[in-house]
Amino acid sequence: MKRVFLSLTAMLLACAGVFFTDYAQAKPLKLRLASVTTTTDHLGLGLTRFKELVEKKSGKSMKVQLFMNAQLGSDRVIAEAVQKGTLDMALISQGNLSLFCSDFLIFELPHYINPTAENRAKLYASLDRGELGQYLRKLLNKVGFEPLFYPETGIRQHIFGSKKVTDVAGLKNVKMRITDSVVELENCKALSIYPVAMGFGEVLTAMRQGTVDAFGLPLASLATMNRDAEIAKYALLTNYLYYMSPVVINLKRLRSLTPDQQKILREAAQEAVDFERKELDRQEAAAREQLVREGMQIFELSPEELKKFDDLIRPVWDKFNDKISKETFEVVARALQ
Repeated sequence: MKRVFLSLTAMLLACAGVFFTDYAQAKPLKLRLASVTTTTDHLGLGLTRFKELVEKKSGKSMKVQLFMNAQLGSDRVIAEAVQKGTLDMALISQGNLSLFCSDFLIFELPHYINPTAENRAKLYASLDRGELGQYLRKLLNKVGFEPLFYPETGIRQHIFGSKKVTDVAGLKNVKMRITDSVVELENCKALSIYPVAMGFGEVLTAMRQGTVDAFGLPLASLATMNRDAEIAKYALLTNYLYYMSPVVINLKRLRSLTPDQQKILREAAQEAVDFERKELDRQEAAAREQLVREGMQIFELSPEELKKFDDLIRPVWDKFNDKISKETFEVVARALQ
């Protein structure tokens, strides 16, 4: 009887071992991805597409949990969390990423990259499959990040609440929200704008309370946000900044994944960024019409005013030669050739 009991016990333990092994194998890998953006703008839609692709390509053995609308904190907070490894992935604006890797300041230089369709296509090719992407990967690896893909945020314009600004002179003494980017700070000084650094999640409240008069944003992003918030009545089209928001993963976390899992992430990333960039173009084309229809007044700089703007901001480029390496300037220049 004792032998029968022991045999049954052994069988039960063996079955339990198989059960728990199968359960462990079936349990999906979970990766958390945070962003300050909304779920409905092109960046948010791009992240949603990335999540869907990862889960589909992995047969749902990998799951991506999205935390949008600054749920886990500002750009800088989530960037620090990814660097420390307490968060897996994040979409981080180039301005905030420059706090960890100063060479990203090259993308902050006003009017440095002329955002024509041709230039954007060249940048995409070099970022996704060329020298620029490989070069930036090495820089980011040094500070604990691995870039997955480079969504384009769009071309930043000056957006105003109740202050009507139609020319360069009107920018003087405007209280404008900026990121922690030192280049943005110098831009404001050059244009006599009063800078107020804050996280993007604080912008709506700050605009409503009058803490700031203005902020910088592409029209496509504004159209999505302003539909519900109704915080902006005027826009001045200065095209002052080509903007992207890289999606990065903690380097150690990436290296802990299997080669197949890494391959799935990279394939999903490329498909997602292709989708996001097309969605940006679609939303940008519709945004101006929508904003005007909803009551916004949009002003463009005349050629004379644009020259005034350029004359004021051009000296900003020369202030960052000590923070942006010569090699970075050369790699970006080759990407645009």
